[in-house]
Amino acid sequence: MAVVPSHAEYVRSVLTSGAIAGSPVATSWQRCAEQYRLDPATPPRMRRLSDAELGELEQGMEPILRSAGPALERLQRATGNRGVCQLLTNAEGIPLHWSGAECDQGELQAWGLCRGVDWSEVHNGTNGIGTSLIERRALVVRQDQHYYARALAITCASAPVYDHDGALAGALNVTFYGIASNMAPAGLLLSTITDAARQIEIDHFHRHFRHASVISLPWPARCGAVLLAVDRDNVVIGASRGARHVLGLCDAAIRQGVVASDCLDALNGAEGEDGLAHAERGAIRRALLRERGNVTATSRRLGISLATAKRKICSHAIRR
Repeated sequence: MAVVPSHAEYVRSVLTSGAIAGSPVATSWQRCAEQYRLDPATPPRMRRLSDAELGELEQGMEPILRSAGPALERLQRATGNRGVCQLLTNAEGIPLHWSGAECDQGELQAWGLCRGVDWSEVHNGTNGIGTSLIERRALVVRQDQHYYARALAITCASAPVYDHDGALAGALNVTFYGIASNMAPAGLLLSTITDAARQIEIDHFHRHFRHASVISLPWPARCGAVLLAVDRDNVVIGASRGARHVLGLCDAAIRQGVVASDCLDALNGAEGEDGLAHAERGAIRRALLRERGNVTATSRRLGISLATAKRKICSHAIRR
């Protein structure tokens, strides 16, 4: 009878042969073995945070957790509860939100699929949450792709979540466990988790900059939605990770001052207009719109005479 090699032996043989070199899983296995010095045959004891530690982390991530509520509810409806659970972690890979089947909580606790367990790659080896956070990308880790044998009964899909400043905030995770893990639809899972993570970022950006105007650009960006928050003077006060990547923005540039229209003109390859004449035309046009084309009311709103208002409307070729 042939001897079936253990999972640890399988991991070591793959690392030695380089059979899956270049894949995120292979790269993660190499990090675990060479950088973290983790032995696939000796998994460390699961690190579980105390209630006090967990409460402190929840307080720091409260804005993201609050913004994520609607997207998490939709994700739970889309994936269901039987044999599936959903987790939202902080940037260190600690789940702060859990949803799933209450009747399976004992089993899930044993697997560490619950709040307060350290799923960082450096502690738990290759896994959906920790590896997604390191790779900064959405990915699926199937049963035998985990570094330790204790995770062979789960398949998980994870995607990183970024905050309003484009900084890594955590990871969104869907895990199929037990029998369900054998039927987890990898392609569909990857698309679903990516869309849900992006929606959390969009909702959080809008919530954080709720007192500003938010511009959403229909620009394809693999790094997330392209969102700008601007004040009443058309100056950028916030940018999502996607906007920072596409427009080349950073914290220093935003602090120094960036005109939103300049960003849009540069993106579209157009030459922007500026100066008092352009600003005056915009002010008159907005006033006319607010007064439904009534020139007399417009002149009063702008604090100029009726004759001046008529002359400026004519000179700027503004259609009433």
